[in-house]
Amino acid sequence: MKLNRLQIALLLILFTALCSVSCSPRTNEDYQLDAQMSKTPESRAELLRKVQIFAASDDEEAAAAWQALQNQSRQKLLHELSGMAQTLSGDDKNRVFVAFTLCRLNYDYPANRAIVLSALSQNRLYKDLGGDWAADLVGRLMMQGDGELLSPLFSASSWSDGAMATNLISYYSRALAADPEHFLQLLASQPTAIRKDVMVLLEDHTLTAEERQKVDIHLSRLSRQSKLRETAIQIMNALAK
Repeated sequence: MKLNRLQIALLLILFTALCSVSCSPRTNEDYQLDAQMSKTPESRAELLRKVQIFAASDDEEAAAAWQALQNQSRQKLLHELSGMAQTLSGDDKNRVFVAFTLCRLNYDYPANRAIVLSALSQNRLYKDLGGDWAADLVGRLMMQGDGELLSPLFSASSWSDGAMATNLISYYSRALAADPEHFLQLLASQPTAIRKDVMVLLEDHTLTAEERQKVDIHLSRLSRQSKLRETAIQIMNALAK
């Protein structure tokens, strides 16, 4: 079939238009879009690895991983971590690690705090996540300013042993040295059985001589009429053993 001049002209115009689109130089936006679209499982695994290292108890490695996470775009990091959390199974310990990282990023703190706190349970809810690791994560959040987390750490004394007990002793000691009054008030509000368990652990405290002296001075200043005096005396007796 022969083409007339009009048909040939139209084909040439269409060909030129298609060529101009396909051959136009790529912009920075094009390359950025490609980078986002080519997100591979390997890169996601790398992000998860950083989260796992950050959630580890080794201070130096955790600090390096935290710095690496902070070097990323906050918006992109929150998007990736939130998406990752939704794909993890209910008993995957990585859910706790991701939630802990999101807490430190101050993102949806109450919800993520609840996930981290759920790991501090006598009934293990997450595979391969022991009580010692859970106590460390909760304790780290407490030392970042969430002082109310000291209460669940007190409660955990009733079923802790081994490495978990060691971690609890460490965080009790640090909390007591940082704010003796807060420590005293929270401990005094606990049931008698929990207070006794905490006192047993405090016998192995890690306070320095200077820290213990400051604590003793603070606690000994309570009046005889104070409702906190009995607990204060128990704390001082435990520290003296």
